Amino acid sequence: MPTVNATAKIAKDGVNIITNQATKILVQAPAIEILIGGPYISEGEEHTYGHVALRVVTASDEHVYDFGRYAGERGPFGQGRLRVWTDFSKYIASENATGRTTTGFLYRVTSEAAKQVNAHFDGLIGDRPVLRAYANYRKEYRLAVDYHALTNNCTTTSMGGARIAIKDLDYNGIKYNQGRGMSTAEQYAAKIAGWPTAIFMPADLKQMLEENPAHRPDKVEKFGGSK
Repeated sequence: MPTVNATAKIAKDGVNIITNQATKILVQAPAIEILIGGPYISEGEEHTYGHVALRVVTASDEHVYDFGRYAGERGPFGQGRLRVWTDFSKYIASENATGRTTTGFLYRVTSEAAKQVNAHFDGLIGDRPVLRAYANYRKEYRLAVDYHALTNNCTTTSMGGARIAIKDLDYNGIKYNQGRGMSTAEQYAAKIAGWPTAIFMPADLKQMLEENPAHRPDKVEKFGGSK
C-alpha cells in the first residue's frame, strides 16, 4: 500500500492521487525527538562518548540539528559546526553506518513549540554562511560560539533546543551528571577544569530520559546496531 506523508492542511483539504491502489495518508504530528547515539568502534579505536542530535517535526517539515566538531579536531575544543538535516532517513543512515545504536526519545509538543525550537536554531545560525551543502538534505554552518567539550557540545546544544519545547525536561539533571563514557583521568581533568552543572555527556542524558518520571517520552525507538 503506498504511503503519503501530508501536512495537516493537505489532509484536511484533500490529496489528489492518481492510482488504482489503496493509499494510506500519514499526518505528521508536531514533536521533538532527542537522538542519542551510543559508543562504537572504528578502525580498532573505541569511541566511548556517544552523540546527541535533536529532531524537530512540524506538520510540514522536519529538521535534525546535529552539532559537533566536524573539522577534524581532537581534544576538548574545536570549531562549533552545526549540521542541519531536512531528511531524517539520511541522518540516521549516517549514524547507522558507524555501527552504533541510536536511541530516539520522542515527545509530542504543540505546533507553536516546534516552531519555536526551529526559530531558536535559526537564531544560532543567524546570517552565517553555508560552509557545505549536500544535495537538498543537509547544510553545515560554523556557529559563533565554538565547541567546548564541557559546556558547548552536542548534548548541551541539543538540550538547549529541547528545553524551548519542554522547559523542565532535565529538572533532575544534577543527579545524572556523572560523566558516563569518560575515563577516570578525563573525569578528574573535568573536575579540575570546573565540572558543569548541566548534563554534558550523551550517556548521562540517556539515563536521565529513561528514568525521568516527570516527562515520559511518547515513543522510544532504537536505530541501527552493530555491523
